[in-house]
Amino acid sequence: MTWRRRVHLRGEPEGLLPGAESRQPRLEGGSSDAAATDDQRFNAFKDAVNTLIYADHSFYDALADFAANATMGCDTTCAANTTYFSDGEHPTAAGHAILGPIAQAAIQSVW
Repeated sequence: MTWRRRVHLRGEPEGLLPGAESRQPRLEGGSSDAAATDDQRFNAFKDAVNTLIYADHSFYDALADFAANATMGCDTTCAANTTYFSDGEHPTAAGHAILGPIAQAAIQSVW
């Protein structure tokens, strides 16, 4: 699991907890049953992680809820959209244009 887009809020105000993000879908592509099964496992795991994130607000002060966005957060149909996902997992510039304001709102909610 990668958290490279996790929002870390450090410094001021003192005692601020890290931010969190809900996870986005993944579509590895390919026509094999193994690739489809791997995507299903990943997306099921993503959904479970998001449930845990939503259930316990005690470990973060801000949530960039990317999964709640209908364009970026649904499972395979979102990740298959090459306008927003370059490879079925990583957002394009258009995808980042959607995610950026979500992250900004989370940061500004505590900053």
